[in-house]
Amino acid sequence: MKKLFIGMILLSSATFVTAQTVADAESDIYYERYETAKDKLMDVVAQHAASPDAWYWLGQIYLQEKKVDSGWKILAGKPDSFLAAGFSKKKNPLLFIGWAHVLLDSGMKAAARQQMEDILKETKYKNAEVLLAVAKANIQSKYGDTAWAIELLNRAVKRHKKNAAIYVALGDAYTKMVDGSSAVKNYDNALDLNPGYAEAMYKKGLIYKTQKNTEIYLDRFTKAWEMDTAYAPALYELYYYYYFRDVNRAADFLSAYIRHADPSPQHAYMVTDLSYVSQKYQQAVDQAKNIIAAEDDSAKPRLYKLIAYSNAALGDSATALSNLDVYFE
Repeated sequence: MKKLFIGMILLSSATFVTAQTVADAESDIYYERYETAKDKLMDVVAQHAASPDAWYWLGQIYLQEKKVDSGWKILAGKPDSFLAAGFSKKKNPLLFIGWAHVLLDSGMKAAARQQMEDILKETKYKNAEVLLAVAKANIQSKYGDTAWAIELLNRAVKRHKKNAAIYVALGDAYTKMVDGSSAVKNYDNALDLNPGYAEAMYKKGLIYKTQKNTEIYLDRFTKAWEMDTAYAPALYELYYYYYFRDVNRAADFLSAYIRHADPSPQHAYMVTDLSYVSQKYQQAVDQAKNIIAAEDDSAKPRLYKLIAYSNAALGDSATALSNLDVYFE
């Protein structure tokens, strides 16, 4: 009996750790730290056979990155194998919705729709999480049915009126339908429920950015950052805005963005570009050379143009011409 009790404790502990890790990965996805989330989820699926939600979120990352083939490879066969292991669509719906999302992004609209409807019927259209996941798949996919997504989200609201994520999804749906006023209304609904919801404020900013309403979108991006100083999408927008207007503020936002985003070789390019527009020409040359030394043949050719222009600004026309020749080669 003692051994059985200890075994039950260990199983419960392992389940808790798995759930916690998947939740951490979901948080990383929200912050668009996709590689960090991917590493956590790969660790989960490598260690725990029974982690259907981890497979779902792993597939979602590849679809967010527009890597449909990778999403297919990750999830192909998983629904059948989990069904064979005793998991059900009713109790573990996300994995099956994830596979339907892959089918949808692959252009297999009829098959995807059928699978989504099967899961909705299994849960009797009463599970807000299922309604939200199916709706988001349709909103995010270019082959999705946005009107159906809105219908499902309105059902979800009735099941879970205080879930701010449902209103953000409704805002996304109306944004896709180019109905900015309805989108903003739903983002505001999300903010009423969760005043610190940076994603909702950020997405309001994106709407005004498409309208080229600079004053308002800057205000919304700034508010999103103030709500959550770690929210990298808002930090990037603020960096990009100030890049053309105030290089010192741009440098502050770029530094914060790099701290909170996934590590990326692109960051070195961004820092180098900012040095150049800040007229720190020797610093830009040194940074560009460091990238070239690190990346060798995979370095972007435009670095040589940046070095050439910096050389010219420093009064070294001969070296500038030499680097322009390399650039054109």
